Amino acid sequence: MPGESRQIPPAVKRRLYEAHGLKMKYHLEQAARAYRAILADHPDLPAALAGLGHTIGMAGKPKQGIEMLRRALELDPDNPEVHLYLGELIFKAHDPETALTHLEKTIEAEPKNVGALMIAASCLERLNRLDEALDHAERAVRAKRTDPEANLMLATVESRLKRYDDARPRLEKLIARSSTPRTIHHRALTELGFLLDKCGEYDAAYEAFDRAGREIAETPEVKKINPDLVSMRIDAYRGRVSRALVSRFEGVEFDTPAPAFLVGFPRSGTTMTEQILAAHPGVVSSDERPLLNPMGRALVANMKNRIDVPAALERLDEKETARLRRIYWDAAAELFDADADGRLFVDKLPLNIIDLAMINTIFPDARVIVALRDPRDVCLSCFMQWFVPNPAMIRLLTLESSAAFYREVMSLYLELEDVLSIGLCRVRYEDTVVDLETQARRIIDHLGLDWHDDLLRFQEKAKQRAIRTPSYAAVTEKVHTRAVGRWHNYETHVEPIQKTLAPFVAAFGYKHNTTNNE
Repeated sequence: MPGESRQIPPAVKRRLYEAHGLKMKYHLEQAARAYRAILADHPDLPAALAGLGHTIGMAGKPKQGIEMLRRALELDPDNPEVHLYLGELIFKAHDPETALTHLEKTIEAEPKNVGALMIAASCLERLNRLDEALDHAERAVRAKRTDPEANLMLATVESRLKRYDDARPRLEKLIARSSTPRTIHHRALTELGFLLDKCGEYDAAYEAFDRAGREIAETPEVKKINPDLVSMRIDAYRGRVSRALVSRFEGVEFDTPAPAFLVGFPRSGTTMTEQILAAHPGVVSSDERPLLNPMGRALVANMKNRIDVPAALERLDEKETARLRRIYWDAAAELFDADADGRLFVDKLPLNIIDLAMINTIFPDARVIVALRDPRDVCLSCFMQWFVPNPAMIRLLTLESSAAFYREVMSLYLELEDVLSIGLCRVRYEDTVVDLETQARRIIDHLGLDWHDDLLRFQEKAKQRAIRTPSYAAVTEKVHTRAVGRWHNYETHVEPIQKTLAPFVAAFGYKHNTTNNE
């Protein structure tokens, strides 16, 4: 590492080089073992500490990785590579402001460090400092003109700045080049689709989104994922949930509080609703973290069929329920000071809507907000996004599969809605963008909070946060109705899914063929 080469013996340098090579090939377990072996002989070697910290962070433990990198920085405070690794992991931990302080240290020492410039551009873009993001992205491309990721970053910022004549050919070149990595190629197709949508070229936009989804579906990574996993979980709940099951612990006083839950099908306005709530000084929100997972795994740990959540819920007693609640809060404490200062913790993860029966049983004292939006706009918006593939998101790669998945999820919700004993509040996206104050007051009243005028200025607060979801740019804008009835721009493409979605269009109060949903 820079600043250390003269002090490191050649044999140790070779071991560091081998460990770094394993890390760069994503052989993370082997890399971690190699770095730990070096540290066993040289416990205070900054290069080994930094390499191990970065490896741990890449393996999905950013908090531990950051702690180790800070130790390396104490030993070698001016090392640009340590600052780069720290900036990368802190950005992934959704603190772009702090990440920038480290990345700028790297850029100061190495002005043409493409990695540092790109991550800094991403931080600035997330913070809506678009002119600065453009400057850093342009510097990255100047330093390495053919770098695919740098060009994608630059095109993304250009598009947000409405510099479509610059962004479009850049994206088209990325898509046309056979050397463009597959993931960059798919993200470029999606970004081009959004650009074409903004330019009113809807058929061309649809073609770009459709091509991206179908190509992603054919990748080895996606083919390894079982697309039926979520359907099996949904089917396990069907016909198995009763008021008697979910209300058994109603009135029990537990030693842990209940969070509020914000759920809904993806792209139904959950991020906007979360940011409205997060503007309240008495609220802290989760920003889409799978906090129910550890509790859910513990619930079914002794079950032969771990998909059968209702059977596991039937076996619960008060003592075990109290333990499961503590597991939930332990997971939340890993990421947040949840409820540490008496604020209401809002757990926002859209597809927790599938597990409302589990939520109701274990947290009978919780309150739930259900985000709704015109199902046709929901499915179109899901289809238009680029998501990291997992068993749920691969169901959104085509418009048809998005509609089929919507039907599965939301038909379960409608089945459970009258059975649940927990307090539910439906909030429609269209109603919120037309009359923010009325809907914000409904939400706040449901959660038992006092009104605060900051809720009407939630965009200003959102600009100061790093938001994990694809809506991060939209929720920093002034409330508008441009996305209401967007499906009409794609009406010929949406027509084949109209029959699938018709029952939900009616159930949630939308009209069959008009943008006027009053």
